[in-house]
Parts: sequence; C-alpha cells; structure tokens
Amino acid sequence: EVSLGRMLLQLTRLEEAPLMEELRRTRKEVMASLAAASMESYQRAYPFLVRLHVCREIEQSFPLLFRHKTDTVKPLDVDWEQRLRIVSPSVTVRQLIVQVHRVLYDSFSQSERVLPSCLELAKHARKAGHHQVAECTLHQLRTLLEEQPPPAAAAACAVDASHIQTELAMLRWQQGEQYAALHELRTLLGQEKGTGRLMKQQLLECLWVEKTGQEPSHRVVQRYQSVVKARPDWERAHVALGRYMDMVLQQLKACRVSDGSVSLRAAYEVDDEPGDTQHVDYLSKVVRCYGTALQHGHKYIFQTLPRMLTLWFEEGKLIKESRPSKARKAAIGRELTRVNQLMLGFKDSLPVYQWLTCFPQLVSRIGSCSETIYEILEQIICKVLFEYHQQAFWGITAATKSSISLRKRRATAIVAKAQVELGPKQGADLKAAGEVCNFFLEICNYKVTKETKLHLRSHRELRKYLKVSGQVLMPTQRALTAVPGPGQSTLKHNPFPSSSPYIKSYEDKLEIMASLQKPKKITVVGDDGNSYPFLLKPKDDLRKDARLQEFNMVVNMLLSKNQDCRRRKLSIRTYGVVPLDETCGIIEWVENTTSYRTAITRLSQRSPNLYPDGLMSGHEVRKEWLDDTKTHQEKFARLCERHPPILYRWFAEQFPDPSTWYKARLLFTQSAAVMSMVGHIVGLGDRHGENILLENNTGSVVHIDLNCLFWKGLTFEWPERVPFRLTPHMVDAFGVTAYEGAFRQVCELSLALLRNNRDTLLCVLEPLVFDPLVEASGKDGSNAERWTREKLSSISSLLQGQVGGVTPISVAGHVQKLIEDSTSVNNLGFMYVGWTPWL
Repeated sequence: EVSLGRMLLQLTRLEEAPLMEELRRTRKEVMASLAAASMESYQRAYPFLVRLHVCREIEQSFPLLFRHKTDTVKPLDVDWEQRLRIVSPSVTVRQLIVQVHRVLYDSFSQSERVLPSCLELAKHARKAGHHQVAECTLHQLRTLLEEQPPPAAAAACAVDASHIQTELAMLRWQQGEQYAALHELRTLLGQEKGTGRLMKQQLLECLWVEKTGQEPSHRVVQRYQSVVKARPDWERAHVALGRYMDMVLQQLKACRVSDGSVSLRAAYEVDDEPGDTQHVDYLSKVVRCYGTALQHGHKYIFQTLPRMLTLWFEEGKLIKESRPSKARKAAIGRELTRVNQLMLGFKDSLPVYQWLTCFPQLVSRIGSCSETIYEILEQIICKVLFEYHQQAFWGITAATKSSISLRKRRATAIVAKAQVELGPKQGADLKAAGEVCNFFLEICNYKVTKETKLHLRSHRELRKYLKVSGQVLMPTQRALTAVPGPGQSTLKHNPFPSSSPYIKSYEDKLEIMASLQKPKKITVVGDDGNSYPFLLKPKDDLRKDARLQEFNMVVNMLLSKNQDCRRRKLSIRTYGVVPLDETCGIIEWVENTTSYRTAITRLSQRSPNLYPDGLMSGHEVRKEWLDDTKTHQEKFARLCERHPPILYRWFAEQFPDPSTWYKARLLFTQSAAVMSMVGHIVGLGDRHGENILLENNTGSVVHIDLNCLFWKGLTFEWPERVPFRLTPHMVDAFGVTAYEGAFRQVCELSLALLRNNRDTLLCVLEPLVFDPLVEASGKDGSNAERWTREKLSSISSLLQGQVGGVTPISVAGHVQKLIEDSTSVNNLGFMYVGWTPWL
C-alpha cells in the first residue's frame, strides 16, 4: 500500500525515473510474496495478482503521461474495461482498481473517462450490501460530473446525472428508505417529463408504487400500460404488466373464495357486482401481455410461457365446467374466444423453439382439454414436431403408449400427421425412432433370472432391432434440451447443438444390474464414433424423474441469474431421462462417479486404525438394529461408535493437491445443500447410500433414482422421518464448521431463491397433474388429478414458508428446522436399516 502511494504521488508529479524504479522494486517484492502464496491456493495468491494488475496499468499510462501520445487513450479505455470486467467481484478489489484509474485519468486531464467504471462500482457495492462504499462512490461521481464541461462529459461517456440519481434511489430503496427512494426517482422523472426518456426509471417507479401499495390496482395498471405504450418492443415492460394483471386476476378470484365457502369453480358462477367485469376480462389481457413479451425476447421465457399455458388451459377448463348465470355466459364465451384467438396468433408469431421449452406441458394436456382448445394445441404440437422432429419425438413417445385411451389416440394421431407432413425421408426417421423405442421397451421388459450379462445377437426377438433404418437422435440431455439464444427472439435461432450425435449401432453386451427391477445397461454407439451408455429401467414410472430433471434445470437457470449463487457457482448435476411408456424408460448413465456407500466401504477396508474389523456385516447390523432390548437412540449411538466418520479421507485421497482438495470439499458441501433444499420442497425420499453419487473429478453430489417423490417415503413400512440426508459422515466431511458454515449459507440462499420463484417452479411440475402417475391412479381410484393437485398444493405451501402451521416462517427459521429434523437422533434412530443413518 505504501509503495502504491509512492507511485501515485510520483505519477502526479510526473517524475518518470523515480516512478520506474519504484515500479520495478514493487514488482520484485510482490513476486516474492506471490511465489510463497501460490503454493497454498489461488485465493491466497489473488491479492498479489491484483497488485501486479495495478502496476501493469500504471505502466501502460507512461506513453500518455511522458510521451504525450494522445492516440493511446481509447485503446487504454478498452483494455482497462475488459480487465476490470473479469476481476474478482470483490468490492474491495474493484474499489482499489477504480481509484487507481481515477488518479491516472486525472493525471492526463481526462477524468470524465472514469465515470462509467465508478458507476459500475457503485452498482456492484450496492448489490453486495456495501452501502457506505456505494454512497461515497455516487457522491464522488456527482462531484466529478459537475466539474466536467457538458459537451466533454457527453462525448466521453454515457453517464449523466440521471444515472447517478437512479442509482442513488435504488440505494435508498435497498436501505429500507422506500419513500425517500420514490422521492428521488420522481424528482428525476419530473425533470425529464415529456421527453420520452428514462423508460427504465418509469418502470422502476411502477414496481415501487406496486410494492408500497400507494395506489389502487387500476391506477397501477395504467402506469404499467403507459410504459408499454411508450416502449411497445420492450420485453420486460410486457412481463411486468402481465405479472401484475395476473396477480390482480388471482386476487379477484380469491375474493370469491375468501372464506372457503365457495369453490374456485363456483367463483365463475357468482354474478359480478354492477359494473365489475374485470374478473372475466383480465384473462385475455394477461395472456396477451405474456405472449407479446415472448415476441420481443426470451429472457423471461421460463416465467412467462409456462404461466401463459397454465392460464389458457386451467382458466378455460374452470370456466367451461362451471355453470355461470345467463347474464355472464355471453361475456365468458367472448373471453374464451379472445384467448383462443390470441393463442392461435401466437402459434404463428412465436419462434417454434420457444414452444419446445414447454413441450412436456403441452403434451400433458392432450387428453384433458376441450375440443376447442385441443384443435389449437394439436396445431402447436404438430408444428414443433415438424420443425424439431428428432427432439420432440422423445417427448411425445410415452403419450402414444398411454393407458388412457383418449390421450393415446390423440398422441398417435399427432405423430402420424407429423410423419405425413415431414415427407418420405424425415418421415422414415420418425418411423425409425419409433422402432428404437420399441427395441428399448423390449429390453426393459425382457425377463431375466440370474444372468448378469445379456448378448443381443444371441436372442432372436432382440436381434431384429439391431439395424437402425434411419437417423435417430441420441437421447442425451444435451441433445434434447432447447437453449434460447442471447438477445431478442429470432425465428432463425437453432436451440440445439449442431454436433448432436445420432444412433448408429449397439454394443452386443448388456449388463444387468443387481437391483430388484433388473435394469439393463446398454451402450449405444453414435455416428461420431463415441459410446453412450444408458440404463433401461423397467417397472418404474420415470415421468417423475423426467419432471424433476426439468425442475432442476430451471433451478440451475435461476441459480445462474442470482448474483450470490452465481458467485458461488451453485448448480445441480442433471442427466437425461426419457419415459418410454408409463412403466419403462431410459436414463442417461452418469459416468465417472462413486456411490456414497461404496466410497465409505472402500475407505473402511483401507483404514485398519479406525476400522480394525472393517464395516459391520449386514447380518450384524440387522441384529443390532432390531434388538428390542435397547432404545432406538442407544442402537443408533452404538452403530455410530462402530462406524466413525471416514468420508473426509475420500477427498484427501481423490484430491491430493491442497487447493483442489479444498475446492472439492466446498463443492461437495454446496451441492449437497442445494439438492437438500430442492429435495425437501418436492418431497424427495429414499436417499440411501446407493442413490447419492460423488463425482470423481469435482467432488460434487449427484442424486439418482428420483422416483420417490411427493413424500412417498412417509408411506414406507419404516417411514422416512428426515427431510434429507445429513448423517454423521456427511457432516464430518463438510469440515470443521460442519453444517454451520457453507452448508447453512447455501441452504438459505437456495431456499430463498426457490421461494421467490414459486409460480415458475410449480408450472414445471404441472404436467404431472394432467399426465397422471401410475401410483396416483392406483392410490386414489380414478381421481388421480386430485391426488396430484394435493401434492402440488403441499409444495406451494412449503414455497410460501408454511411449515407445520398457517403462519409462514423465515428462510433462516425454515433451514434451522430442517437441519434439526435431519440430524435429530430421535428421527435417525427410527429410519430403515438399509438407509444406514449412521453412515
């Protein structure tokens, strides 16, 4: 710090020779410290890299300071801006670099060029909670801007007083001074009234007026509409208006069912008060807003498109099934017609790949919507199949084998229609894909007894499928996941990788797993020469696994957009799951992993000091666990004593380098926390040691066999009493802070994120309502839809913080309760012996 001060002082005095000498000496000192720190970790070495970064930029300013080469200013701007963009997000680091930039620009009389960097620093500090740094930076910015001649400031950068005042208003809002924030914003908007500028600030005012409840709903709607009118091509404005009107629509419906005496369907049967027609009219307005937003961008596609489809299907169904009074029947008919016309228009105007992002939701409604809606739905699905037949076929194939006759008939007709429209060549590809699905189903249902291997060519009934007659896409997650491109929506965007492999052949040998259902591991050879292993699983409804994988992908998208989660690089490892019918499916094999239980077993065999007799045998464990002479707490304590924590050694052996060991252990802790929160929300159970994998390269957690959803574990003979796995070996592997460090922090971040995106996440699970699960149909008679709705209602309650009561609890309180339940001896002591709660 002293050396930096000397250099900046010599720079302002234009003392070239002393500055060069000080720079050389400083670099030498920093390099010595860096050499020592780099032996420990990158994080330990980073502060020294920042000092070298600053030295380099001081040196870059020499030509301008001492040679008066003014043509070097713009290249310096670009270079420094790019370098600042990729440094650590730490406010301290960025503050140091920006302050040095300010001194340098001051030295060659171009201080206006530091304004954009200062504004970015203020924004970053505000978002990181460094309010004092943000406020000081904004005041410095205001002083700098006032010192500049207006033409020079305008020519040099895009920062003006409106940017500073807007940022100051946002700082006030974040500090909890809501009315002061609104006052700052309205003062700014009053100065620019009638100019048509500052649309983002106008939208921000709308949001703040809504949150503070200062105006009635119709006035708030008018505010949003004025922004949309001024910027009709702005996606965010349409989304904001649609979201608010959607909220008003739900509130209007809730008013009719507030005391529980009137059902949701009956809400449509009650006459409106005189002059009140908003309840009916709002539906088409909300659908129009969401659809128009999708026409202008796809930044909010996972919030808008699923919600738009839900409103279209659900509201139409409720209105149709109700018995409205004669006075309202005509109004309802007109509203349904308007909504259907809007959807028909969006079918043609929206890029096809956007529909593909919600393809499971579209397919799930094939057998549960009215004829009028189905006519439009059929056209949308046919359009998707025509444009992306290789990918879409894997999403509709299970519906063609449904046990529900209407659903099966409609799905089969859609595939047949698409096959005709595609023409001979691509139609043959669709037919070949159907043959591949039949081949996989044959293998799934092939009866085996004691075999551990199976050779395809030695079985006549399987041999006929070995030749692939057309191009069939490899059903990997990467090949089947549509990715919206950057920027605005475009009809020409390709949402899939251009290098996706196709199925060429199959390896002859099948491996038969030892589990009860006898799943088979098949290796498919792609046309790119690579081998792709898959698990063909019978007697299991993989539609739940597929929906949860989609749920996890949406969670990953939300994690990537959150600053705190993105900084920690939080994510869930996902893989491809394709249901082939209601009881069979194909799962992408997760390679380069070790199961949680296998890792502990192998470690215990190599650790005679901790485990002189190795792990207890299954017979010994059962004898101990079923001993009625001891309490459950005593038995659990005894088994924990015989199996001391050892998982930490897996990280030490797998990652011998200290920095990679630390990263792997941290990633293990963080990935376990994220998936614990997701699993709790969806009621994921059966988390025994074989269903949790550890990635050998990174240490992160991978969960497999996700069919035990919706709290099914509570119905077992030994009910699962813990919300997720947090056993002694796991807690010990988190490090010295156990679950009080990174685990708790990431749990709170993840749960807050899930709560804030409740509607989006519920829309992902909605297809399970209208594509009834086998267990739902068998459990609740023919009323599978009601059973699934009850489960989704429970998920919705958890996402609102309602845990065992009506009053919501805070995120921190929610996480505390979950950790207490997961580590409670009273809960772990009553778990099933095969779950191994002591490991």
